[in-house]
Amino acid sequence: MRSFPIQLSACAIAAAALLSACGGGGTTADTTPPTVTITDNVSATATGDVTFTFTFSEAVSGFATSDVTVTGGTKGTFTMASDGKSATLVVSPTANATGTIDVNVAASTFSDGSGNANTAAATGSQAFNTQTTPTPTPSNLITNGSFDNGTTGWSGNAAYVRPGETFNFADVATAGNAYDVNLSYVLPIPTSGVRYKLTFKASSNRPRTLVAGIGLNQAPWDNATQTVNLTTTEQTFVLNLTSNFASQTSRIIFDMGADTGHVVIDDVMLEIDTSVVVAGPTAAAPAPTATAANVVSVFSDAYTNIAVSEWGPDWGPSSARISDGVVAGNNFKSINMNAVQVFAGINFAGAKFNADTYTTFNMNYWIDTPLSTGQVISIKLSNHDGAAETSAIEHVVSNPIGGSWQTLSVPLSSFTQALASLSRNNIAQLIITAARADTNQPVKIYIDNVYFSK
Repeated sequence: MRSFPIQLSACAIAAAALLSACGGGGTTADTTPPTVTITDNVSATATGDVTFTFTFSEAVSGFATSDVTVTGGTKGTFTMASDGKSATLVVSPTANATGTIDVNVAASTFSDGSGNANTAAATGSQAFNTQTTPTPTPSNLITNGSFDNGTTGWSGNAAYVRPGETFNFADVATAGNAYDVNLSYVLPIPTSGVRYKLTFKASSNRPRTLVAGIGLNQAPWDNATQTVNLTTTEQTFVLNLTSNFASQTSRIIFDMGADTGHVVIDDVMLEIDTSVVVAGPTAAAPAPTATAANVVSVFSDAYTNIAVSEWGPDWGPSSARISDGVVAGNNFKSINMNAVQVFAGINFAGAKFNADTYTTFNMNYWIDTPLSTGQVISIKLSNHDGAAETSAIEHVVSNPIGGSWQTLSVPLSSFTQALASLSRNNIAQLIITAARADTNQPVKIYIDNVYFSK
């Protein structure tokens, strides 16, 4: 059969040309701009380098480390994935600081295969803390606590380091006074009322006691010591002590004459103890509400006070002094009891008064925490029918509360007899006792609004 070529009409040829011009039958052009999300490899606060990952919505080109702006850190290694779909950047946060690393990618910094540039900026952030807290180095106040240099710095009739050894050795043959056999290290303890921590290792060839602490190296030999029990096994002792003396020639004390047997002492360390922070009141005591006409006030900003001749008089070694203080514009008194001090007196004998018609004794107190073991407070009212005490009554607060102002409003009828009778017709003195089981531990008690009311 004979074949003939197909011929198109002019109209068909024109229609075909129009379809081709309009893209009919071809691929649709890509006009969508790429995007990026920024994440990192740290879930909490960063303490070191952070790796930020840039994940693109499609393969891109033209993205480099110069397209990333970083604050709060320094740019490090940059890596672009071979498929163009991701990149990473390591950032080192600012040294010894806290803050936030901010990572920013601006618009028009990368493009896809069709030449579409990103139109949206992206950001990422990560908190960091590169501040380092150095491990505190104990500050030993003595230089030969290990006895590596024999008995250098040490004194006393028990100071002895055997040849080739690095500890102090004593052999007590006869028991007597503890201080009869002594090892001392003289050093300055210039301030009274400062807390110290004495650490040492000790053992014996038999169960026995040892008195250890700090004190004066001369009369009157004031000291803060504790008795520890030694065994045949070496123990580490940590004693918390408060200086009740002040002298450039103070000393560390090891008294071992009370028992027989060997005493081995090593690794002695004396430090200022900063673990206990004594804060005291930060606000004024609650204002009293009793009507002034019904009050005899010993001490209060709210009333007119009677004449007190002595605050904290020296009534022997067990008595403490009383000082003035101000908090939030309000006056208070503080009693600082160290070592064996357990009470303080308030003497107003020149203004003694008849309390028979008054019903209540009132006082605000604050005791620093933590409370000492066995802490109690007692209020003693001393009655003077003549020139001296003839009777007294007392109230005991057996479970005082520390760390905040507490209010005592005690009926005078509930006071018990402390001496001779329950008379209160000539109240001349007030004695505040803050006794505790361990008298070597200091107690500071603040008082305010001390008054009698009807």
